[in-house]
Amino acid sequence: MRRLLLIVLLSVSSVFANNDVDEKTADTLAKLWEVIVDTRSELAEIRKPAAVALSEEETASNEKREAELAARLAGLKKQFDELASGIREEDLQTADEAKLDLKEEFQDVLRPLVKELKKATERPRETEELREREQRLVDQAELAEEALARLSRWGELNGGAGKEIEKLQDLWKARQKDAQGQLAALAVQMEQQNSERGPLLEPVSDAFGKFFKGRGLSLIKAVAALIFTWVALRWLWRMTCRLPLIRRQDHGAFGWRLVELTMVVATVCLAALAALLVLYFSGDWLLLTVFVVFLVGLGWTAKSTVPRTFEQTKMLLNLGPVRKGERLTFEGVPWEVGTIGIYTELRNTELTGGLIRMSIKRLSTLRSRPHDPAEAWFPSKTGDWVLSGGNLGKVVMQTPEYVQLVRLGGARETFATPDFLSMAPVNLSKSFRVKVIFGIDYAHQGIATGEVVEFFKAQLKLRVVDLLEERDHLNTINVEFHAAAASSLDYAILADFKGSAASRYNKIERGIQRICVDICNEKGWVIPFTQVTIHQAGDQ
Repeated sequence: MRRLLLIVLLSVSSVFANNDVDEKTADTLAKLWEVIVDTRSELAEIRKPAAVALSEEETASNEKREAELAARLAGLKKQFDELASGIREEDLQTADEAKLDLKEEFQDVLRPLVKELKKATERPRETEELREREQRLVDQAELAEEALARLSRWGELNGGAGKEIEKLQDLWKARQKDAQGQLAALAVQMEQQNSERGPLLEPVSDAFGKFFKGRGLSLIKAVAALIFTWVALRWLWRMTCRLPLIRRQDHGAFGWRLVELTMVVATVCLAALAALLVLYFSGDWLLLTVFVVFLVGLGWTAKSTVPRTFEQTKMLLNLGPVRKGERLTFEGVPWEVGTIGIYTELRNTELTGGLIRMSIKRLSTLRSRPHDPAEAWFPSKTGDWVLSGGNLGKVVMQTPEYVQLVRLGGARETFATPDFLSMAPVNLSKSFRVKVIFGIDYAHQGIATGEVVEFFKAQLKLRVVDLLEERDHLNTINVEFHAAAASSLDYAILADFKGSAASRYNKIERGIQRICVDICNEKGWVIPFTQVTIHQAGDQ
């Protein structure tokens, strides 16, 4: 009960509050209309012809005052209308004023294309425009109803204000009637459009059917003409190259490269021309325009790439910094340049997978030089024994990316190919030398350059072969007096072996040291200790 009473009290208070607002608004409208009447009277007084001639200053002053009063009167009238109806003039927007048409803007840029886009989207756009127009008319009808409801409150006004209110009511009734009439006509129009609309997929199928019967067929013909012309001319060129007279020509010569490049350019131009002719005789100006614009765009883009294109053309003619059959270094690895084209093959037969394809754009940044037949393409082959970083290993894999070695004992070590080359590996697989420095005591100085050298040499020839699998692996062995060192008389033992003994490199080096010690033991020759002098720093 209390809640019901509270609701009743709030409703009554709101009614009284609204009545208070309406009374204040009515008083304001009456006072505002009095101001309007006074302003009109003043303006009419100024516009009356003067009884006497006025000076220029007085005429200018009257004109200025007249403009001020006219602007003031227009503002007051607008304020009166908006206060009476409760609707701002900016909220009132007719359907014609709200319509925004960008067709002409697009058609000025590319009229045929815009026309086709408009035609393709005609049905959805019509539906959307009808919906937008319906919403605008509904809004206008609601605004008119709201304005009439508000104007009905001022029916008690008398005099000029009351008459002006009646005029506003007639105006808003006409607007409401017009909006309702347009809504009724629009509803019939939308109903007709919905009845004409077929199944959901019918417009899509109709669009595809029309496309492939008209413009789609022209497009297919143009693409087919382009492809056929290209393939036919390329096939004709290949058949020409197979003729005996042509086959005997030097295909790396400048003249032949120029003819080949000219043929490629001519093939592209003729293929494009064939497509243009098909579109021209089909009478399809839209596709013809799009194709021409595309070609012009390509030409405009190529303008900024002319210098680079010129350099690449020189490369294709075998006149650039990289030439066919020469040698270049790429990422630290040497390569032989194949036939230069859009993609050029670089080969290195010493590497597994030694073939890479490089674009002419990337190739133009490199430099090549003539290759001497004596030059090796890589310091090793798969199966070779090499010393890399002072360690012995067998090459089991070498590719453009990595080189893998098997060390003695079976451990595998992998290097990036450029890193492997930077270590300057020593290849032992052809032949190699083992050099050992060995010293005896100065007590044997009298025989150091004669007897000792001969005996070492004779014994090493006999005993070194025991370190090898076969005797013929040893080429030569020599012993020479090396130097009179601080604590010993040193000898250089130089042993040359065939590459087949490379796997025993470390064993041979250690074995020669052992043989030298055995010879000294047998002959009683003393092997000295290295003299070490220790200096003790005293207090300064």
